[in-house]
Amino acid sequence: MMDNEPLIALISFGDSREDMFERRRCIFEREIGAVEQWLSLSCNIAYKFEVNNQEAVYEAVSSLRLKNVDVAILYLPIWSFPSLVVSCAKLLNNLPVLLLANSKKETSSIGGMLGAAGGLDMVGIPHQRVVYNGPTDGLALQKVNAFCKAAATFRRLQGKKFGCFGGRSLGIYTTTASLPVWQKLFGVDIEHLDQFMILQEANKVQEEEVDAYFSWFLRNVGQILNDNIPQWQDALKRQIRSYIATRRLIEQYGLDFVGIKCQRELSDNYVIQCLNVAMLNDPYDPVIGYKEPIVCACEADHDGALTMQILKMVSGGGQPTSLMDVRFKSEEGLLVLANCGASASFFAAKSVEARDNWKRVSLMPNVFGLAGGFTTQYVYEPGKATLARLCQKDGQYWMAIIGGDFVYPEEDDTVEFVKPFPCAFFKANLDFDELWETYGSNHIHAVYGDFVDVLEDFCTIAGIEAKVYAR
Repeated sequence: MMDNEPLIALISFGDSREDMFERRRCIFEREIGAVEQWLSLSCNIAYKFEVNNQEAVYEAVSSLRLKNVDVAILYLPIWSFPSLVVSCAKLLNNLPVLLLANSKKETSSIGGMLGAAGGLDMVGIPHQRVVYNGPTDGLALQKVNAFCKAAATFRRLQGKKFGCFGGRSLGIYTTTASLPVWQKLFGVDIEHLDQFMILQEANKVQEEEVDAYFSWFLRNVGQILNDNIPQWQDALKRQIRSYIATRRLIEQYGLDFVGIKCQRELSDNYVIQCLNVAMLNDPYDPVIGYKEPIVCACEADHDGALTMQILKMVSGGGQPTSLMDVRFKSEEGLLVLANCGASASFFAAKSVEARDNWKRVSLMPNVFGLAGGFTTQYVYEPGKATLARLCQKDGQYWMAIIGGDFVYPEEDDTVEFVKPFPCAFFKANLDFDELWETYGSNHIHAVYGDFVDVLEDFCTIAGIEAKVYAR
């Protein structure tokens, strides 16, 4: 999980003209004290520096290099030479930078910030700018928080490893990605593994371990609709084995998030992987107890899994995320989403208790796959949510972002249409024609909460375009 809050360094800049600096030192110190108190309302300021010359900048940056800081807030409480701020940002070596100014007329803070910002633009250093209007400025504090969360996500994404079990599924282009591009943009590695490894490891799982999960499901799942299918218990146990095996492989290979092809090798010849995917993405294990959600994308969707990992991280590291198919616009103007069979049980009731969620889930016979197995069926619990997806166009990445709410639909026939699947109904101020004409995938991803601003800032830091369809 992400370690609590983002780790922030606050570097405050004074006037490089010593005589002017001494005359304004009282203002400088007063404004630093005020901004530190303001930031402390919701930010973890781990390191503080005051600089007004190049030597002081060198010392500050040098001491930060071993501190694993996520973001640097460069504050101009009074006028400072823009060249000093630009030099500091360059020496920070790609550390995300936020320029902060106060709005007081006697400080010349805004002018100094704009001079520094223009310099950063000229030399190509991305940054965010925030002007705060005193201790009660909650909106400015939200902007700072959003950027710091985005910076922490981007920094901590570096070095993550995606495990891809299998190759492209069902001919879907958008499930594929380039390792060199991922490394360049996000610092993420890709480890390719054969799906046979899941089957091989599953056969090593002891029967008593499987029985513990099996009996838990019999007691706690809302209903298991076996339709009198012969040997349905064996199929469910193979799904449990797949989950235990995948967790072991994730640990063995040091994987941070994964994708599983499933169709048609495993779905036709061993068992469908829907339950495996659902259980990995959950924030608990029915037998072991609470755990960190492990992002797992259906159909070995690389960009889908990466989007889910980003959503998990911006939410603080413990929120489950999901992969859904974009289906249609309902008569009441809702975006209807449905997965072909796998979604974390957490979305059924939004509870931290496994039983609360699973009692709302129906395990239903899958509608494809010759080897049997069950899919998870329920309707997403209402609540504020964010949809997003990393997309590619002509070799360039961009992110689609949609803010809105999961709701229960009023139309019974809409629910009936998606009955075999986990499904969601999303209410947002959407231009559906724009969505159909510009969106870049059949998959989309969700997390509870409003993270539109954080994702926009993440895209700024990563150097990719953000397209917000609705807030």
